[in-house]
Amino acid sequence: MPVKHLNNLIMYRHERGFTLIEVLVTLVIISVSIVALAVLQLKNNARVTQTSQSYLAEQFISSLFTEISTSNYKWYSDQVLHSDSPFFKAANDSFPSIESACNPQTNNSSELATAFLSCWSSQISKTMDVDDTLLRKYYFICQSNNGETCTNSGSLVLAQMAWYSKECDTLSNRSYTSINSCVNDSAVGIRLFKAAIQP
Repeated sequence: MPVKHLNNLIMYRHERGFTLIEVLVTLVIISVSIVALAVLQLKNNARVTQTSQSYLAEQFISSLFTEISTSNYKWYSDQVLHSDSPFFKAANDSFPSIESACNPQTNNSSELATAFLSCWSSQISKTMDVDDTLLRKYYFICQSNNGETCTNSGSLVLAQMAWYSKECDTLSNRSYTSINSCVNDSAVGIRLFKAAIQP
C-alpha cells in the first residue's frame, strides 16, 4: 500500500472519531471508578461517624463522672458505697424525665442528681444515635467491685453507654463484655462503652 494512501486512511480514521465500542468501554471504566469511589466514601463516612460517637460517649461519661465527683451527695458511710444513690440507674429502668432539668431550681443534692440525669439523658438523645429503648435497656449507672459488671458491693461507680453502630451489624448474636464492645440485638448492631470511677 502506498504511503500516501496509508496516510489518508489514518487521517480518515482520526477524523471519524470514536467508535461506539470505544465509548462504551470508556463509560464502563468511568462507572466502575465512580462506584469504587462512592463505596470508599461511604466506608470512610461510617468510620468518621463511629469515631464521632465514641468521642461523644467519652465526653458524656466524663461529664457524668465530674458531676458525681463534685456532687454534695455523701457517697460513703463507714467505707461502704451507698447503693441507693440518686445517680444510680439500673438497666431496663427509665431515666427520670423532668421539665427544665438542665436548669434546676433547687439546692437539694438528691434533686440535683435526678435533674442532672434527666438533662444528661436528653442531651444524649439529641446528639447520639440512640432512642428511648436503647437508653432504657443498655444504659446503667451502678455500684461495682470490678469495673466491668454491676454488683451489690464494691467501691466503684460503673457507667455504661450505648449507641447504634453499623460496625456492629455484622455480629451474629454474639456479645462481648470488654469496655468498648459490640452487642447484637435482634440483628441490630449496638456499640457499648463502659467506664468506672471511685467517687
